[in-house]
Amino acid sequence: MPVNLTNFDAVLKDDMLPGIKQLVPDLVPLLSRVKTRKTGGRRIENPALDNFSQAVGARGESAVLPTAVNDSYLQPVHNLAYQYGKVLVTGPAARASTGKLASAAALIQATKNMGKSFLREINRQMYGDGLGAIAIMPAADDQTTITFSLASAQYATASGRGDVRAFNLNGARIDLIDATDDSTKLLDSRTVSAFTNAGSNTVTLTVSGAAPALTAAGDYLVREDALGSEFTGFAGIINTENPVAAVGNYGGITRVGNSSWQSQIVIPASTPTLAESHIDSVVDLLMIEGAPPKEAWTTVENQRQLAASVASLRRYVNAEDKIDPGFSRRGVYSSGMTVYADGQCTPGSVYIITPDDFALFESQPGMHWREGIKGSFIPDPAGTDAWEATLIWDCVLVCSAPNHQGRVKGLSVTG
Repeated sequence: MPVNLTNFDAVLKDDMLPGIKQLVPDLVPLLSRVKTRKTGGRRIENPALDNFSQAVGARGESAVLPTAVNDSYLQPVHNLAYQYGKVLVTGPAARASTGKLASAAALIQATKNMGKSFLREINRQMYGDGLGAIAIMPAADDQTTITFSLASAQYATASGRGDVRAFNLNGARIDLIDATDDSTKLLDSRTVSAFTNAGSNTVTLTVSGAAPALTAAGDYLVREDALGSEFTGFAGIINTENPVAAVGNYGGITRVGNSSWQSQIVIPASTPTLAESHIDSVVDLLMIEGAPPKEAWTTVENQRQLAASVASLRRYVNAEDKIDPGFSRRGVYSSGMTVYADGQCTPGSVYIITPDDFALFESQPGMHWREGIKGSFIPDPAGTDAWEATLIWDCVLVCSAPNHQGRVKGLSVTG
């Protein structure tokens, strides 16, 4: 059977999309822990409890009862973030084959790979601050091969940028942003031609075109045109300070003067390796808030440090919790909960959370293909002999109680 848009459209919807969705538990494990909710608009108004009613208290016989007052609420508003992933099949590749699935071998592989990249990008944002930074320059580096450090000192401050670890960026389109204004592009729409991950602390990449000028420590990479367009993840939600102007206050609510919008943060001295006592210090603060945490998330390196610390006390280390049917993630049991590991979690940090306080709001159930007049494949993009399809997920991560979440930061990032 000759290849046509109808055949390829059927492959996308019937064969490829279900397969991509099956990757979610492995590539975005946090989505197995938080609720997913559908929203009918582009903005989510999710009232958050600020203070309980204080119309309580003991009285003597025949005394006047407490004056009735209502609970007080904050009125945060969250905007959906628009996530995209594109796959391209050239006309010659399509015409060179026959049969519905046999003809789509190149499409199947390309779509699968794009789906993995798309979901890793979502997972990175789950731990981000909404700015979109994926690597930070530790020093000025005005050349086309640039070194980016993941040294824990960069993550020790309450409002540090680049709170996420990048996977392989080879072939990515990127911008380099001036940290002094979070706006100026020192590199604009460049292509990464080489990428090296030299362990947990350093990555180097080579970019196309001329070298950047006037770079400085703190300048950071974002994906092309993505600055400030991502949803806010753990690094921005679980915080005590307002984010940079390019992101805007979480839910439009300032943290200054709003204790219910401030998380419980502990920054140990001298960049230590992770030990149970660090988690305990955050748990103590959360217990004072009346919010005993349920679980924690950290990097593989920090989880390994914790396992060594717990093992040295001759205690039970491994815990296998079922996150959903068919998927499990082995963690370390510590401080009365399981501490999970994720390769894209913030270096040098542990997030201590109550999953029920989070929800991923989405405009449609899960990811879906962008529809055109003839289906999901759009022919002749930019006048070329090719077919192009776009995967879409309009979503935003919302937390109703930031003060019931905690974080240890500034830990050693080496395993």
